[in-house]
Amino acid sequence: MTPTYENIKDEIEKRNYRLKYFIPEFAKMGEKGFMLSCKNETLKVVTLQLISNALKIPMAYWFREEDKLIVAETELTYGDNSATIIKELRALLQESLDDKRRMKIEIDELRKAKE
Repeated sequence: MTPTYENIKDEIEKRNYRLKYFIPEFAKMGEKGFMLSCKNETLKVVTLQLISNALKIPMAYWFREEDKLIVAETELTYGDNSATIIKELRALLQESLDDKRRMKIEIDELRKAKE
């Protein structure tokens, strides 16, 4: 989620606040100024922090979807995603354990043959 006017407005209204009272009281700005700063993407971090504090929402809440997209982009840029890597590592580990079991069987057979 990106902190857009609609996202913030929805969160405010979910908590039974009215935007026209909430913004001046908690964000210390007028409703129209708030709407314009969201529209022009000039909303200050401190204002978003005031809103987040009043709503008891962590600042990270507003950026989670973007974080997911960034992670997806880095996975595409830098290689496989973590689930694929874990799957490959498990397969390699299983293969190593199978080799160890085979070697143990061969050693046991060689010992028996020597006796």
